Amino acid sequence: DEDGSVIIIDTGGNANFCFSGNTQVRVMEEQQEQPSSVLRYMKDLRIGDRVLTQTTTTAPTKEQHHESSSLSSPPPTFAVTTTTYHYEPIYMFGHSDPHQTVQYIQLLPMKLEITPDHLVFLHDNNTKTARAVPARSL
Repeated sequence: DEDGSVIIIDTGGNANFCFSGNTQVRVMEEQQEQPSSVLRYMKDLRIGDRVLTQTTTTAPTKEQHHESSSLSSPPPTFAVTTTTYHYEPIYMFGHSDPHQTVQYIQLLPMKLEITPDHLVFLHDNNTKTARAVPARSL
């Protein structure tokens, strides 16, 4: 796009479809005495590997002490957002073909490579909502 945050690439193989095999993820290495977290290319992932995932939840909460100029107006509602990280095992690959060339969009600066039709969520800070859009529309 015009600000340089999206580029289009061809994989020349390494097609995991939704995500490029050249995308790195954090994996828990448990074959050692002390488990450790390492970066691994998606093309090198196997069933059972434990990858780092993120869960974000938003729960409404009401302000406890609110002074209102009008008795009829309801107290404001606020949202508390909590983000947690944990490792989850890979249980399947929905589709993957290491011999197929696929076009990906690379989102910068994190260099995430995804297919143009993969949905990404855009957060609107004004309305505090998110909407899903195809990556090609970024």
